[in-house]
Amino acid sequence: MTGLSGEKLRWLLILGATAVISVGIAACGDDGNNDQTADSPAQGATGNTGSTGATDPVPFTGATGTDSTTVVAGSVSDPAVDSVRFFAPESPWNTTVEGLSVASNSTRLLQLGLQRIAVREIPGKQGLETFVRKQAPRVTINTEQWAPLVVSAGGDGAETTRMVCRQSDCGSNDPPVPGNLALPPGTTPDPRYDGWLSVIDLDKGVAYDFWRARRQSDGTISFQFSKGWSLDGPGFSKPVSEDPVRAPGARGSGLPMFAGLISPGELTAGRIEHALAISLPGIARRNFVQPASVTNGIGERSSLPAGARIRLRAGVTLRNSPFAPGKIRVARFDGQGRPDRQGKFDRQGNLLDRRILDGTATALRARSVETILTALRQYGAIVVDRAAVPTLYAPRGTSRRLIRGNELDWLTVDDFEVVQLPQVLQDPPLAKVALEGPAGGGDGSVQSGQAEGGGQ
Repeated sequence: MTGLSGEKLRWLLILGATAVISVGIAACGDDGNNDQTADSPAQGATGNTGSTGATDPVPFTGATGTDSTTVVAGSVSDPAVDSVRFFAPESPWNTTVEGLSVASNSTRLLQLGLQRIAVREIPGKQGLETFVRKQAPRVTINTEQWAPLVVSAGGDGAETTRMVCRQSDCGSNDPPVPGNLALPPGTTPDPRYDGWLSVIDLDKGVAYDFWRARRQSDGTISFQFSKGWSLDGPGFSKPVSEDPVRAPGARGSGLPMFAGLISPGELTAGRIEHALAISLPGIARRNFVQPASVTNGIGERSSLPAGARIRLRAGVTLRNSPFAPGKIRVARFDGQGRPDRQGKFDRQGNLLDRRILDGTATALRARSVETILTALRQYGAIVVDRAAVPTLYAPRGTSRRLIRGNELDWLTVDDFEVVQLPQVLQDPPLAKVALEGPAGGGDGSVQSGQAEGGGQ
């Protein structure tokens, strides 16, 4: 724990202010900060999400707004786009990391990437101090909370749905986002988790990300930010210094929300042929690398940046997992259906329940673990956002017979290594930053992680 003064303190104050100030080309702030902590300020225009980790938010009693409906529990991702390999073959999402050099400071980058830095008042004194919140290094997989809802446009039974932006400026219009989309019946984004919705139109070769989307009582879906993607394109945008309008995205890195997901179809087939998306607590503030185009990082400047690629170390395999052959045992039950002392226990000595110990389900989950580990070695993972813990993503509604989210909790960031970083870029661009802080006409409207010209 250290006291701060000068430039570093000023930047932390600026970053903290974004938790309560709403500015930028899309709505800034976060109506559903997953961990409800002061160290998770909402993201500004260049990357429109807040923290996207695995802990529970405030209980949900209905969508915000007087004309909004409640969440439809059965709204899950669409199997029609379950196993599609998006983007061009040479996209970073589709190229392997095998044989690439390791960053010389890989260990340090990963350690800093775990740190959840916060600012608080010094008790009984004037001034502020920074501290690092308790680290949670183990990897989780989001399948419901903070898991994107991914659906296909068109198809049998699709319903034409009006898409309405709730503010005057909703992001880039390249490619344009239609005012109406043919969506599967009952498509309902969950506003508790930033209302993430991705619509894939395979016939037109485009996809659309929506942020803070929600189903209204009149049947429309309203949102606060949208971005279109060409499905045969590179899968990322030019950096904010070159294209400040298109660089922002529904994720804090500007990267596609539907990219890098662990799909049920891939788990069933036992093969993932693309990089995965991963979020970490302490990604670097202001610094990022391509394929990220912006950043919502709040960690040390020398931390792992958004856009970095990491991969599983060669020595980490399924045999290190509780799901390895020989480590899985189906529990025996007594005459009353209660598990006996020969059942399978977790690391804390708690007896696991009958569902987890079902032989078929366990075998499916073991195969899922092996499939994910193989992908993390071959294609690695791209840092796309902040989260309370190291987090991978599956589409919302992924079957619990395939994956429950805790299958990789034996992995820590020490099991990974950082691939050599490309050129480090800044958000906002260096040309927009004066000695006294980001340039913005003297009104403080341009802050780290935001594009110039913000304000509604």
